[in-house]
Amino acid sequence: MALLRNNHRFSGGLCSEIASLYGKGKSSSPDKRFAGCTDEEYKTHFALWCMLAAPLIVNNDLRDMSDFTRKLLTNKHLIAVDQDSLGRQGYTFLRSDDLQYLRKELKDGVAICVFNRSETPKDFTFDPVKDADILYPADATNAWTGRVSKKGIVRGTLPAHGCEVYIYRRK
Repeated sequence: MALLRNNHRFSGGLCSEIASLYGKGKSSSPDKRFAGCTDEEYKTHFALWCMLAAPLIVNNDLRDMSDFTRKLLTNKHLIAVDQDSLGRQGYTFLRSDDLQYLRKELKDGVAICVFNRSETPKDFTFDPVKDADILYPADATNAWTGRVSKKGIVRGTLPAHGCEVYIYRRK
């Protein structure tokens, strides 16, 4: 995951500046595939690609995919984030210790990714009003589980290099 931690697309400053250059018909292409990752790191890699509105291209024999890979690459919530018609790229909007928060504007809401950059598990709490100025009524849908958090406040523990993605849709 060192490549992710040091990649300018995920490191903040430049990421938020260049995010405004991307939109419908223009996308970033984080095309490095990281070999030897844990399942959690592969989940994070895919989620970050989706937050960047990157083209989702698979270069392997689909018949030989593991169940884990198939479920990961066909996650309907993350694909919807990646292919949202607004076409915006996500950007880092908040850092807290080893946690990095990315925001991606959607046609009818916003996606928030909480990414643990550390080698150890980290607890987090995210309040959409206090932390991201999401002022409209919205529940949070967890992109991995599909579970909905009423009032949008979410908390949990992220494994090392893990992430959660929450989708806030306007009611």
